Amino acid sequence: MFKIRSISVLLLSLCMIYSFKSSIISNKDLAGIWVFSKQTASYYEYTKSRSFKKDEPGFEFKTNGKFIIRQNSSWCGTPPIQFENYKGNWKFTSDSTIHIIHKYWGGTREQELLIIGLNETTLRLKITSTNNH
Repeated sequence: MFKIRSISVLLLSLCMIYSFKSSIISNKDLAGIWVFSKQTASYYEYTKSRSFKKDEPGFEFKTNGKFIIRQNSSWCGTPPIQFENYKGNWKFTSDSTIHIIHKYWGGTREQELLIIGLNETTLRLKITSTNNH
């Protein structure tokens, strides 16, 4: 009886450890190009892609902390919108929050992004703060 209980506790512990580790996001999980797919009232959704789309915003997270954001190249949001790639940097500030800093048409922008969902094909982000310099 003691052996069965010990094995059960061990298996339960391993399952808990595995499920905890699988929820931790690493640089490799986030690395790649993410193209905008939709916006809801509570988050922005991006789809993993091999390259940026000509007429869509997106991000490229590199494992070394470098970052490229594809966004509107001017203050005007009236179609047709022209997109441009801007360089920047990113880092995790917690296990689910990213700090990004990058150039944009008006100067430099810093943002905090909360990851509310991530799998192999989909990234969901909520912007928690934005500062333009």
